[in-house]
Amino acid sequence: MLRTLVAALALLAIAAPAAAAHQPDAEIFATNNTATITDPDDPRLDDRLEGFARDVERIIDDGGGRPRGSELLDGVFLGDELTFERSRRFDVDRVSGDELHDIAETVRRRFLQQSVLTFDPDGPVNAIELEVPGVRARDLREGLVEDPEAAARLFGGSVTLDRHLLLVASLEDAELARSFAKRIGGDLARAETTYGDREFVEVATDGRARIEKRTLRITGTPGDDTLSLHGNEIDFGDDGVIDFEPGRSRYDRIEIDLGDGVDRLIHEGTAGDDRFARKVATTDMPGSAQGLTSDIVFTLYPGPDSAVPLIRNEELMLLKAEALYKQGMQAEALVELNLVRTLSGGLAPLAAPANETAFEDALLNERRYSLLFEGHRLIDMRRLGRTDKLPLDRTIHKRNIRWPIPTPECDARPGEERCARSST
Repeated sequence: MLRTLVAALALLAIAAPAAAAHQPDAEIFATNNTATITDPDDPRLDDRLEGFARDVERIIDDGGGRPRGSELLDGVFLGDELTFERSRRFDVDRVSGDELHDIAETVRRRFLQQSVLTFDPDGPVNAIELEVPGVRARDLREGLVEDPEAAARLFGGSVTLDRHLLLVASLEDAELARSFAKRIGGDLARAETTYGDREFVEVATDGRARIEKRTLRITGTPGDDTLSLHGNEIDFGDDGVIDFEPGRSRYDRIEIDLGDGVDRLIHEGTAGDDRFARKVATTDMPGSAQGLTSDIVFTLYPGPDSAVPLIRNEELMLLKAEALYKQGMQAEALVELNLVRTLSGGLAPLAAPANETAFEDALLNERRYSLLFEGHRLIDMRRLGRTDKLPLDRTIHKRNIRWPIPTPECDARPGEERCARSST
């Protein structure tokens, strides 16, 4: 009887279907490569990107998603020219569309990418993910070289280590993707198609940033460029939107070539500013919160019982400088401003500002570093009408242009102007 029961259980085990492979809620395709690699034998293509994978999984976790592992890919992509590239496909669970976008944006900024691709099977359908066995990375590149239309419309593709071609194409290009996969040797009879939402989370600038041999290289365009540097944040156009944010531990020096044209470089946090050095340090153990990671820590308050200044002489001198300038006493205002700048910051004095806007620029810079971590920055930017210049680290963040007013208060005062103002 026992032997009959065992035989029956064995038969059931053979007949039972295998458990379905886990289908992630969403996928992120990303790399840390910023170089153009045209040689398929380049040793950089041997990198398994294991450290990069750990970094991205932390970003996913901090951004509200659940990382479910990643797969190494050999990719070929269209930039200025076709390039080979090692990348990874990250499986992400328990993530909303907005969270997925913000996670991809953090990865893009942190690793200096022009774009990061996401695919969400639960989102509005605008694309397909086509997986076709039987294709090598070299086959993919040769096929794209021979078919410029496919290269332009598909932007490139990836191949898994077990030779499965991955193409994420718009619905309009679905048949093009299938015919292209077949032409380069793919087995369409065993292909799998998934429908979902494709998004290229990309930077809206022609400026580029990359890291080579521990040097951060920033390049502009042939036209006029404005580049603003806020610590390790790179803002092309000085529009308050951070385009790149490389980890400070990844580079030792910066080279900037903005090209031809009339270019403008804005560098907040002047090198050698003693105020910054007194209050900030770097750490070998970066911290993360809300999908953001930083290796910068402030040292102003060593412990929870550290004293917090309510007002200091530096602030009084900067308030005096502002009051003098507003009364038309520009020379006297500059004296007060430069006293703070030279004595506290250890910097060279400023020349006379050309106009009131230039004076406010200088004043805000001195207040920023003299009063760093003392709770003044938002108030200063708001009172001078510059709230829109505050950078947003994530797309879900808002700039608060007023303190919140309780709804009952606004309901009791119909037409109150302050109740109509909203965050941006």
